[in-house]
Amino acid sequence: MGRSILLNNYVKNDPYSQLRKQSFEEWTERFHETLALYTLYHKLLDVINDNYGIVASQMDNSLPIRISRKDPKEEIEYRIVYYRASFRDWGWHPDE
Repeated sequence: MGRSILLNNYVKNDPYSQLRKQSFEEWTERFHETLALYTLYHKLLDVINDNYGIVASQMDNSLPIRISRKDPKEEIEYRIVYYRASFRDWGWHPDE
């Protein structure tokens, strides 16, 4: 039908905002690729979480981590995170 989508975040002088409009076919393709990447990314995060969950279960459901900061000042901090197997998540306090 020759219709297109006009994007409302177009800024003429912004080199990172040069997409002013796209066809529905282009939008459908972009949307499909975005959903595919989103799905694969979350599957990868689930695999990583499962693997670290296995490691944590062998270490009393806890793992040491290093937090590196550059702002507001450069520093390194070491903390312990705790794994809750029933929820498959992590927290700063052990599951009671």
